Amino acid sequence: MTGRSRNIAVAVILSTALGATMAGEASAREFPVERQVMDRSAVNADLRATHAPFGDLPMVDGHAAGLVGDGRTDNTEAFLRLFSRPGQHVSIGPGDYRTGRFVVPGNTILTLAAGTVIRDTGKLGPSQPFIQIYGDHVRIEGNGAKVLENRADYTSGMGRHGIYMIKVSDILIENLESSSTGGDGFYIGGPRGKPSTNISLIRVVARNNRRQGLSIVNARNIDIVDSTFADTAGTPPAFGIDLEPNYPTDVLQGIRLIRVRTSGNHGGGIAMYLNPLKPDSTPIDIEIVDHISSDEPMPLSTSTAEASVGGSVRYIVTR
Repeated sequence: MTGRSRNIAVAVILSTALGATMAGEASAREFPVERQVMDRSAVNADLRATHAPFGDLPMVDGHAAGLVGDGRTDNTEAFLRLFSRPGQHVSIGPGDYRTGRFVVPGNTILTLAAGTVIRDTGKLGPSQPFIQIYGDHVRIEGNGAKVLENRADYTSGMGRHGIYMIKVSDILIENLESSSTGGDGFYIGGPRGKPSTNISLIRVVARNNRRQGLSIVNARNIDIVDSTFADTAGTPPAFGIDLEPNYPTDVLQGIRLIRVRTSGNHGGGIAMYLNPLKPDSTPIDIEIVDHISSDEPMPLSTSTAEASVGGSVRYIVTR
């Protein structure tokens, strides 16, 4: 059996392997998953995240601001100047831009032309993300652009994420690839009591990342749509997507994974390690629709403490 029929069939297999691998806890058990086959018209198509419109923002051209996309020039200072204040619409034309880490502030639109590569210079510390979104109300229009690190530079550690979102709200990222990082392609989270909210990743790609394609740690109203997470390997858990809270106060609410593809990830497709949550934690609310998994040990793995958090996980295949 091959192709989509094989993927749908394998997609309903559940495993507790993640819990055994990550925790080694005798008290761990599988979190119950509601598996459903539904008519496509019966599935609620509304996304959870909401995004406010932008006003008229001043346009800033990256080349005019000093960016040089020749694949050799270190553009770190130019990127830091370019994103030194919020309230701009930054446009970056085609090119291969080498740079150190930088921060995208709130109330920013970033438009990347097709053929744009933003490439790490290989100097990130073990816990330093490459690009951090710091502030609410950000839209990145990727148009197929790539954010790349060089895995050969980072053979240890797991914190060098490509796109890092923590304690932010109203973020929309479309058609962007974040690959070959020393951590996760994309990371969404927040400190205790301060989840990220209203975030949409649409048609994004994450390949060949060291730890995960995408981590969702502490978040509410998250939409991941028509996106691909592939070939994760290097350090556990090594899943395409990992929903893994750190503390009992973390939340995973209004999480929708719609038509995501996971392939060739060393750990598996989608993981949910819910053990840190307790019976009095905020109930989880996770929906997975038409997940396609191929060439990986398992499509879905769940683990929770024996005294488990409440809530629901729905795994839906449409027809």
